[in-house]
Amino acid sequence: LAILKYKPGQQVKSTLAISVLLLAAATLRVSEYKSILYPDPLITGSIRMTGLLEIQQVLKVKESGVSLKCKAIRMSSLTLDTTLEYTDRFILVQVKEIDKTRFLPKDRLEITGWVSAIKGPLNPYAFDIRKYYHSIGIRYQMFSKGEDLKTLLPTQSSVLRITANWQEKLSATVK
Repeated sequence: LAILKYKPGQQVKSTLAISVLLLAAATLRVSEYKSILYPDPLITGSIRMTGLLEIQQVLKVKESGVSLKCKAIRMSSLTLDTTLEYTDRFILVQVKEIDKTRFLPKDRLEITGWVSAIKGPLNPYAFDIRKYYHSIGIRYQMFSKGEDLKTLLPTQSSVLRITANWQEKLSATVK
């Protein structure tokens, strides 16, 4: 239908056919995207978890702490009565009380902390950080202290590490 020869009255049919195909493909892609990133229903409450994470991106560095987008390699709960495995692909990690630790993409972390769902805004017209993090594939955040993590050497070198080093050096120069 989409490749009919151009006739003055026929372009409406081909346009509609292409539109329907694009909408169907977009709907399938969105549902596949959500099922890959978020395989299980949302965890309510806060759970203490431990595991191995790989840093994907350093989001924010302050004197009080650092925010990281991490890929979950292996994480599970620390409660004795039930074992809960973390199944989402990514997690936002917020580490407080760090002592000059450098974080770069592809670093691996052995970490323990409290995992909870990212909350929505408290005011009706406030910025919704939850929507932003959902757009980059994150539903949960982990709060940890610097003493509860151990940085492991990266498994591989990458372009992300090189550019992160450049960014860090340029920021230090500007400061």
